[in-house]
Amino acid sequence: RDLLRNESEERIANFGKERSPVEFVETPWLMQYPFLKKEDYLFAWHPSLYAMSLEETVHKRLSKYGQRYTQLFSEVFEDYVLSLLKQLEYELIDEKEYKKKVQDKSVPAVDAFLKVNDEINLLIECKMSLFQDEILVSDDEKTVYYKFNNVRKAFVQGWKAGEIIRKNQQFHISKNSVDFLIVVVNRRLNCGSAAHFRTIMPDNIFQNIYPKNSIGQLHDTHLSNMPIENILIMSIDVFEQFVLAVSNKKLNIIEFFNKVAEMNSNPNIPYLNLDEVIFKDFGIKKRFEVELLTQERNKILEYGKELLLPKNKICSKDGLNSA
Repeated sequence: RDLLRNESEERIANFGKERSPVEFVETPWLMQYPFLKKEDYLFAWHPSLYAMSLEETVHKRLSKYGQRYTQLFSEVFEDYVLSLLKQLEYELIDEKEYKKKVQDKSVPAVDAFLKVNDEINLLIECKMSLFQDEILVSDDEKTVYYKFNNVRKAFVQGWKAGEIIRKNQQFHISKNSVDFLIVVVNRRLNCGSAAHFRTIMPDNIFQNIYPKNSIGQLHDTHLSNMPIENILIMSIDVFEQFVLAVSNKKLNIIEFFNKVAEMNSNPNIPYLNLDEVIFKDFGIKKRFEVELLTQERNKILEYGKELLLPKNKICSKDGLNSA
C-alpha cells in the first residue's frame, strides 16, 4: 500500500491526464499494477487482482488500436456468446436466421433470440467496445452518456426487434409474453441494468440515439413489451456464469428474470450486481468453470512460467499457480 501511495503521482502522469485520488482504490486502476517489487522479487500482492490483470492484458494491449481492434474482434466476441447460448435447452435463433425469417436485412436486429416459454422471450445483443478505465469509474454524466452510446443503442435494438418478432408469425410469439434483453459487454461496467442507467442519465437517454428515419422512435408499445426493468447489462464473465448456472439446472431462468425485474423496480436498490444475484440471492455456492477458458488459462500459466521465471523470480503468498 505504501509503495503504491509513494509512486502514485508518477503512475498517474504515465497513465495520462490527472485523475481523482479516489481512483487509487478502484479495481480498473489497481489492475495495472499486479506486482510489487521487493529486492529481487516481483510480488503478486493480491491473487484475485493478479488473475483479473491477466484477463485484461490482451484488451489493454490492443485498445491502443481503437476501432480497428473492436471491429475485428466484435465478431469473435459474438461467436463466443452464441457458443455459450447453445448450451441452453431453448431454441436459438441467431441474427442470420432472424433476418431470414423477417426477409429484410435492413431491419433492426439482435444477435440472438430465445423463446424461454409462452411468457418470456429472451433477446441477446453483444456490444464490444473499448470501455476505457476512466469510463468505468467516472461519475461525470456527459462522459458516461456519450461513451456508453453503444449500450444505449443495444436497448433500442432490443425494443425494435421485440416489435418485429411480434408482427412476424414465424416466431410464434404469444401476445401476452414479455421480452427480456441481456446486453453482453466485454468489460465489467458500473451499471447492471437499463433501470440503473436511467437514474444516472438525462431523461431522454433512450431517445434520438439513431439518426432520424433509420430506426424510428420509441413508443409506449415498446415499453409495455419490454419494460426498462427487463433490460440487463452483463459483462462476459457474469454472462458465462449465468448460462452455465441455467444449463446445469442450478438457476431457474424464469425465477431469475422475475427477481431482477422486481429488484430493478425497487428505487431503494441503487445498483444491480448481477453476479451477486446469481450466487448470493439464488444460493449458488461454487462458480462454474468454462471448459474452453480453463484449457486456455492453463496454457497461459505454463507459458508465463517459461517466459518469466528464468528472468525474474515471481511469487505470491501461495505461489504463481494459486495467483
